[in-house]
This record gives sequence, C-alpha cells and structure tokens, in this order.
Amino acid sequence: MSGAEGNTGPRGTLKPEASTATMASGSGKAPAMDTDSVKRGIEWLDKMMSGLQQKNVDAKKAFDSDTAELAVVDGDIAASQAKLDAVRTNLSAKKAQLARVNAAIGEKSTDVASLLANAQALLKNAKKMSRMHQRDAASDGLEIARGYSSKIDTKTLIRTGPMGTSSRPGTMGGE
Repeated sequence: MSGAEGNTGPRGTLKPEASTATMASGSGKAPAMDTDSVKRGIEWLDKMMSGLQQKNVDAKKAFDSDTAELAVVDGDIAASQAKLDAVRTNLSAKKAQLARVNAAIGEKSTDVASLLANAQALLKNAKKMSRMHQRDAASDGLEIARGYSSKIDTKTLIRTGPMGTSSRPGTMGGE
C-alpha cells in the first residue's frame, strides 16, 4: 500500500495527518510538512483530477451518444406520427363512407321491404283473381255440361229447375 492510498478516507478523500491537521498549540501557524507527503498529496490530487476529467469526458461522450440516439428516436417518432396521421385521416374517411353505406343500405332495405309487401299483396290478389277465374271457368263448364249454373243458389235451383225453368206451376219460367 502506497502512502497516498493510506491517506485516503472512506469516500476517497485525503485524510489529514495528525501532524499536518493540527495547529501548533497556540502558535496560529500550520506545522511544516515534509516534501514526500506533499508529493503524495499532489500525486493523489493529480490522480483524482485525472479521474474526474475522465469521468467528465465519459459523461460528455455518453451525453452526446444519448443526444444522437434521441435525435434518431425523434426522427422515428416524426415519421411514425406522419404515418399515424395518414392512418387516422384514412380511418375517419372510411368511417364516413361506412356511415353513408349504412344509410344507403337502410334506405334500400326500406325500399325492398316496401316492394316485398307490395309484391305479396299483388300475389295474394293474383291468387284470389286466379281462383275466381278458375271457379267461373268451372261453373261455365258445369253449366254447359249439365245444364245448370253453379252461380245460382241451390234453393233457387230446386225451386226453378235447370236453367231457370220451373218444375212447379206458378214459379219462374214454368207458366
């Protein structure tokens, strides 16, 4: 262990030696130091200054490196922000388009529902008309084949007979 290392305290500071730290009793002057201890003190201060300067250089290098890295990160953020803004703009345009399409679908759904209701009503009416025409055609066929009309009420048929002739005297057609 060298003399300079033995003179350092727990935090790396120079420990005052008993002979140099205390004043001569009552004289008011610092005691004289030997040249070796002064050399050791100067060497220790030089080492300490060299270490602090190296720490300062290392800190500046780290700061410069971090500043350069921050510049790169800021550039990446700016590029990402531009892309994000474009995506947000595109998203809002897509949402507006979706709203327009949904509104159009709603209108068309209403139109289709209305058309479907109309078509169902027309189909029902067409079926009714078809049944009426089929019944009329069947009645006409029965009238031609059997001689009486199904359009005439059965009670009237019984009273009057086929084709409006009366089977009893005093009724329609037979007098």
